[in-house]
Amino acid sequence: RPTGEAGTLAEPASPEEAEFEAVTPEEIQGETRISETAVKQAEEWIAAMTGLELPAGHVGDVFRLRDWLVSGEVLCELINRIVPDTIGKVNRAKLPFMQMENISRYVEAAASLGVPQQDLFTTVDLYESRNLASVVRSIHSLGRVTQRMEGWDGPTLGARLSTVAPRHFTSEQMARAKAAPNRWNNRGRAGVSLAC
Repeated sequence: RPTGEAGTLAEPASPEEAEFEAVTPEEIQGETRISETAVKQAEEWIAAMTGLELPAGHVGDVFRLRDWLVSGEVLCELINRIVPDTIGKVNRAKLPFMQMENISRYVEAAASLGVPQQDLFTTVDLYESRNLASVVRSIHSLGRVTQRMEGWDGPTLGARLSTVAPRHFTSEQMARAKAAPNRWNNRGRAGVSLAC
C-alpha cells in the first residue's frame, strides 16, 4: 500500500481500490505466528516425498511455501506418493478455479487418510493466504498420520502418533494396587495408616 506523510498508510483512492488491496506478508506473518522451523520441516518433507526440488528463496519462508503449493499440484503429488492414485486427475492449468479444485482434492484426500478435522484447512486458507498456519499444521499432521500406515518406511515428519496399548492385570495385581498407599494421604484403601 502507498504510504502517506510520516510513514503512515495512505487512504485508498477509491472504494474499488480498497476492496482489492493485497495483504502484506508482515500482516499475515504476524497473525499466523508460523514457526520458521515448522515451515522448513514441512518443505523438506514434501520435497523428500515428491522428489520435487524446492523453489528458490529463503528456507522456512511461509510465502515461498505458499507460492510452491498454491496451484495444488504439489499437494496432489504428495497424496499420490503416500497412496498411489488417490487423486486421479490433477489439474495442470493455471486457472484459479482449477488450482482451487486441486487444493480441495488434497484436503479431502488428507481427511480420508486420517488427518483429524481440526488439522485440515480450507481452500482459501492457502489460495488467498488467509491462514497459512493451518496449512503448515495440516502438512505436519499428514506427516504424523503417514507414520501409522501399515508398512510405511518413507520419510517422516513430526512425532509418531500413539497407538492403543491395552494393559491386562490379574485380579491379584489389582488387589495389591488397591491396598497400596495413596500418595496424597499416605494411607492404603484398606484404612491402614502408613504415616509415622
